[in-house]
Amino acid sequence: NLADTTAISNQSAAVDTGAAPSSQSAVVFDASVLDAMTGGDPTQRRLLLDDYLATTASDLQAAHKARAAGDGVQLARGAHRIKGAALLVGAMELAKAAAALESAARAADWQQASTLAANVDAALERLRLHLERIA
Repeated sequence: NLADTTAISNQSAAVDTGAAPSSQSAVVFDASVLDAMTGGDPTQRRLLLDDYLATTASDLQAAHKARAAGDGVQLARGAHRIKGAALLVGAMELAKAAAALESAARAADWQQASTLAANVDAALERLRLHLERIA
């Protein structure tokens, strides 16, 4: 719906500019984003998150391979996919980390890309731990 699209667009703009997506900095998971899609249904939320985590792990693995191969185009695409999917489920810290990696890949800043890839890994792990605690 239009309200959901606007909210996602606003979150994306905040991530792309490096601004905090809400009044808190480094929000690991904003459940309201996913609740808007699932109507707050816990079964649907769990199914979407399980699928999201599996897909993101695969996307992250592909991004690491692209980084190791020095393929900035594929690294940027992978980071962009991770960022977009993170925004869709409310994984705000991960979206911000992936946006930074995407920017470094586009700029062919390989030194920074290594550090930022590690940040994406860490953000994904924090998200997994957070989701386990609230499950």
